[in-house]
Amino acid sequence: MSPNSASRHRTSLHVLSGEAGIIETSSVSTSLTPGQRRRSHQKLDALQAEFDIRSEKFEQMKKAVAIEAATAVKFQLEQQLLDEETKLAYLSDELDKIESALQS
Repeated sequence: MSPNSASRHRTSLHVLSGEAGIIETSSVSTSLTPGQRRRSHQKLDALQAEFDIRSEKFEQMKKAVAIEAATAVKFQLEQQLLDEETKLAYLSDELDKIESALQS
């Protein structure tokens, strides 16, 4: 493993006797190539745009559920709302993963 592909971390550990020990951990660096970074930014932008649209849709659907009187229609809207909420959670997770990768 090359020096650029791994980083070393030192953590101080206090034992019951009051003495300090050292634990070394290594983590593999996940630096992106310029092409990967560019594609990640493009994907981030596309997912963010989709998230924004779905978030607006979600808010409008919540309003529609609140004013709907017909039980069958209200039930259908509530199911769509749950589906949209699941999609938003997935998009949020994907955005977090990409943002984390871009920060490393």
